[in-house]
Amino acid sequence: MPKAKGFTLIELMVVMVIIGVLASIAMPQYQDYIGRAQAAEAITATAGLRAELALYHAENGSFQGYADQAGVLAPQAALLQGQYIAAGGVTLLGDQTGGFQIMFNRGVHQGLGLIMQPLINGQLASGQQVGQLSGWRCQGQGLAPRFLPSACQQP
Repeated sequence: MPKAKGFTLIELMVVMVIIGVLASIAMPQYQDYIGRAQAAEAITATAGLRAELALYHAENGSFQGYADQAGVLAPQAALLQGQYIAAGGVTLLGDQTGGFQIMFNRGVHQGLGLIMQPLINGQLASGQQVGQLSGWRCQGQGLAPRFLPSACQQP
C-alpha cells in the first residue's frame, strides 16, 4: 500500500489553533498602535496653531485675550483638519489659558477629544501668567492614557 502524502486533519487543526492564539494576542496590540498613531496625527496637525499661540504669548506676555483674536487664531483653528479630525474639529478654549481642544470624527477615537494646554515656566498657563512658554500638556477627553503619544505621557 502506498504511503499517503500531505497533512493529517489533526496536524491542520493544531496549526489553526496556533494561528488563532497568535491572532488573539496581536489584534489588541495592533488596535493600540492604531490609536496612538491617530492621536499623534492630531498633535502633528496642530503644530502650526501651537506655533501661532507661542508667538501670541511672546508678543503679548500672556494669553489674555487670545481667544478674542477672531481674525487670526480662531479661523486657523477651525480650518485645521486631518484624516481623523474634521474641519472645525479644533477649537480654542475660551478660558484665557492658550489651550485648545481637538475632537476626533472617525477612527478608534471617534467622538473623543484631546485638550492641549501650554506650560509657562513648567506650570499650566493661567490668564495673566507671564513667563516663558516651556512646552505643552495634552490630556485625553475619554481617551485612555495608553493612546497618548509619549510627548503627552505624564510621569
